[in-house]
Amino acid sequence: MRSLNFQQSLWNVSMFLCSVCILVFFLHTNINVPNIYSIQLSDSFTAFQTQVLETDNLMANTYFDFLFILCYTLLFYSSIRIFFLSIEQRIPVRYYLLSILPALFDITENLMILGLLDGTYCQSKCFSIFYWIVRLKWLVLIPFLLTALAIAAYHFVVFAGRTYNRLFIKKVKHSKHM
Repeated sequence: MRSLNFQQSLWNVSMFLCSVCILVFFLHTNINVPNIYSIQLSDSFTAFQTQVLETDNLMANTYFDFLFILCYTLLFYSSIRIFFLSIEQRIPVRYYLLSILPALFDITENLMILGLLDGTYCQSKCFSIFYWIVRLKWLVLIPFLLTALAIAAYHFVVFAGRTYNRLFIKKVKHSKHM
């Protein structure tokens, strides 16, 4: 139980850090890239170039994404730990590896974006690799996002229940004793 409480605290911290990073992505004028998903999910190098020309902050956004990768990897790791600790099962090593898989794809994606921006990589051949790396990242990322959302919903329900009990249940108990 002690380990589960620690993992839930770690999860809360990592969720807070992820939330701060997301706010920075959307609110910081030097990092915000409104068409980031269009860039990532471009279906051709020409479409990628067109999307990149519409933004000035892609490089700063990509560098900041490395910090976000650390935060969400910690979130995914603690999500897996919470899941297995709650069902009182030992965590297989493959799940630890799965928790870093989105980060590996995302790091590769970021390095490829930086290479495509500065012309380090041969553009059209490299783009086809970039195309599949992005799709694999999202394929692996979605189950972790759903797990993190389920844990967030659980925390919200527990918090709401405790708040309700503090506000209403204890007052009822005190009024019965009088």
